[in-house]
Amino acid sequence: MTAAVTTVLGALCETGPLLDAFDIPTEWPDQSGPGARAQASIRYLTRSAPPSTADTLEPQVDPVQALAPMIVSELESVDCSDLASWLSALHASPTRQEAADRFWKVFAPATAEVRAHEVASVDVIRSHRAVEVVRSPAVPIRPHEVLFTANALIGPDPQQPPKDAQRFVFDHPVPLGAPPVASEIVHGLRGLADAAAFERARGTVNGRLPVLVSVSTTHDGLGAEATADVRRSVRAADASNDLEVFIVDEAATHRLVVEVLAPVVGASPEELFVFGVEGPYGRHYSFLKAVAALWQAVMDPGIQATFKVDFDQVFPQDQLVRETGRSALQLIAHPSWGAAAVESDGSTIELGMIAGALVNAADIGDGLFTPDVVMPTSAPQFSHLLFRKEITQAVSTEAEMMDDGADGRVRQRIHVTGGTTGIRVDSLTRAQPFVPSFVGRAEDQAYLMASLAPGAPPMRTLHVPGLFMRHDAATIAAPSASDASASKTIADLERFILFTAYADHLGLDADALAPFTGSYVIPAPVTIATLSLLLLVMEMDRDGQTELARHLLEQGIDRLTRTAGFAIGEHARLPQAVQRERTSWSTYYDAVGRLAADDGRQADARSILGACAVE
Repeated sequence: MTAAVTTVLGALCETGPLLDAFDIPTEWPDQSGPGARAQASIRYLTRSAPPSTADTLEPQVDPVQALAPMIVSELESVDCSDLASWLSALHASPTRQEAADRFWKVFAPATAEVRAHEVASVDVIRSHRAVEVVRSPAVPIRPHEVLFTANALIGPDPQQPPKDAQRFVFDHPVPLGAPPVASEIVHGLRGLADAAAFERARGTVNGRLPVLVSVSTTHDGLGAEATADVRRSVRAADASNDLEVFIVDEAATHRLVVEVLAPVVGASPEELFVFGVEGPYGRHYSFLKAVAALWQAVMDPGIQATFKVDFDQVFPQDQLVRETGRSALQLIAHPSWGAAAVESDGSTIELGMIAGALVNAADIGDGLFTPDVVMPTSAPQFSHLLFRKEITQAVSTEAEMMDDGADGRVRQRIHVTGGTTGIRVDSLTRAQPFVPSFVGRAEDQAYLMASLAPGAPPMRTLHVPGLFMRHDAATIAAPSASDASASKTIADLERFILFTAYADHLGLDADALAPFTGSYVIPAPVTIATLSLLLLVMEMDRDGQTELARHLLEQGIDRLTRTAGFAIGEHARLPQAVQRERTSWSTYYDAVGRLAADDGRQADARSILGACAVE
């Protein structure tokens, strides 16, 4: 490892002006505690740590031991010379912002670029996103042709410890038995029912809106109980006059695979392993898009598109009409959804997907076009030295989601959210997009990545100005959201590794995804993820959050080690995993296509899905 790299790492773990600037100690009250262990791990990476009472770990038991070869390899390819020279010349503590700016130039170039040209960045992004529509869709989407989808995320009853292991982590799962007043599911369905009643009164639609709800659980063994609980929540929402709700769980998708999809193409059920709802976010996000093709084939041929909502979001219909002149469904049925267009570089694309935006409940009084993520004004923390996601996220939010269309230009979107996104069925079956099932965070952004890859069907996302949903998570999801904060943090760090490896597999560079999604595609993903974790652990231990810091250190290093082994290096399994899933989805769309000539299998599928209806 170069002397410059050793200098940079040493500044992060040894007494000196940099640690002083962030009030990070080198003598910890508990020398075996997480802060001391994290600091010792960085010392271990330098392979030249001086004797220290804080350096209590032998190399063979250091938590970053398995990751060290990858980190060293990455750091050897990074030019740290200017940063090292600046650190060596420090005689007094720098400001926290100055220190962060220096580190970002090396480790987070997208962040540094946005910091340097924030206002110009918005203009550049909007210019790049602008497209020229050259052919309107042959069949425009009409409001009554949309299937709404949502995912019910269910966790165990906090009063009854689960018997089985936890397998999946979600931001704010609804606990089993949650009362209606505290249930996201009830809240979201009531909001959607109100939106439907508004549309009917306005004359946009006549009947009930079809809504498919998938059920995903955090722990093994919750499936049947979770489905029953979601059914109770649907009834508690009292939305049957406005919504036709279907609840689809893993048991139902398994029956569809075994009894319908696999037989119709002569495949084994294992060949359709991607079709289901249990698993990380990526798996059920793909399902909630792909199911629209099956729905059109066997349930309602009039369904031409699907639109996903999250249960902590509702359409503020009165305000939509007041500020845009159109209701939610009128905005969703955008005349350019499905149009052919030309990008700024001359490439022809299909605007087969759409995306709206979010406005926080606390901010909606200021108007719809109020960003839910703003540029941070507080000084960076120690854990921000290598990356601060709010910076690229804020400029992307301003440039893409806050575009009000006042200049008359049509634009595509790269940065989208999990809800407020839709796709046409014809576009879906042509491009067959999916999120790899191993993606456990930012699945909404990963969904688009394959379509941006060289040689892929050129499907893109249409920005719909003014299509907002009000985000109510702060009021209805706070208790359960805090429970998952540690795992959410780790998943954000895993994103560096997974997005970088996935983009490399697809042949995508960071510029194609800039600024926010692209800021996770970096030259040293294992280094950024690991060091950011260690800095956060030291920061939290300093602030007295010792137990959470200990959990982060132990669970974080374990998960990062497994993720890095899966995604990076000559033995990486990620490329094979992506190809297997692509093949499996191709089999699914082949099966859906063949159902048109098989009345018996259609009837079987209709029976299975019909049994999912909530009467």
